[in-house]
Amino acid sequence: MAKVLVVGLNPAWQITLEFASFHWGQVNRAEVRHEFVAGKGQNVAKVLSRFGHEAWLLQVIGGANGQRVEEALCREGVHLLNVRVALESRVCSTIIDKASGQVTELVEPFQVGPEEDTMRRALELIPSKPGSFDAVIYCGTVPDGMSPSLYLEIQQRVNPAFSVLDSFREIPRELLGMVSCLKINVQEFEELEKSDPGWAGRLEGMPAILLTDGPRAASLLADEEGKRQEWRFHLPRLENLQNPIGAGDTVTAAFAHYFLSGTPLSEAFRQALAVGSASCLTLIPGEYRDEDRRRILEEIRTN
Repeated sequence: MAKVLVVGLNPAWQITLEFASFHWGQVNRAEVRHEFVAGKGQNVAKVLSRFGHEAWLLQVIGGANGQRVEEALCREGVHLLNVRVALESRVCSTIIDKASGQVTELVEPFQVGPEEDTMRRALELIPSKPGSFDAVIYCGTVPDGMSPSLYLEIQQRVNPAFSVLDSFREIPRELLGMVSCLKINVQEFEELEKSDPGWAGRLEGMPAILLTDGPRAASLLADEEGKRQEWRFHLPRLENLQNPIGAGDTVTAAFAHYFLSGTPLSEAFRQALAVGSASCLTLIPGEYRDEDRRRILEEIRTN
């Protein structure tokens, strides 16, 4: 199995509340409460660890919530590279309205001060020897007060054979041309295209763009036989949806797992979409039943 560095600087302690029926502007009493570690990088690292990889996670944590995050990830077998700061780590809350099937996510702000020198401290935790990790996965935004240029510095320091960028806001264009894959959703793709028309066609050396669109068809854009090709993956309709939050992170981790295990690119993405879809049928991000995964995989149509 591979040694993978996951850069997930923005962890959260997650609270998920289930309501029989949720009404805005009224008192609502939850039926069930769940608490667990969350955040894009944290979800990815957990899933990779469950697949058997040696997952190392770079994160910024603080306070009692940060301690909860650390303890939960240690139980998952994730190796931690922690940058500790004074501010309390954020809490994210999920509201599940069982009557309507709607899921709402509430995200707290988190920032670091310049006096904490988090950029330098984070980079010092990364081995300077190229090839220290088989792969690097960059997940989500950096906390306010830090620069996305940190991703570029890590990429240059590690120089991994395989890397995935699961982020797009304020990312250095140089990094977009250095990573192996860019995973974004349709809305993010359209935002990038609006701000920089034709950007995707200028990314020389990027073999793949993994494009998701919630329950709708996903796309893979990759170079084959000297030209850009597109594959479409049509997902089956899911019954008894529980919680779609974190499904995209599960896709990222599963794709890295299958590709690093030698699965061809398009098949790795198809397999990953099945895992991510199956995770929507459970309450905890990254968890899924293998029978759901197998059934969904058989129902995915590709063209």
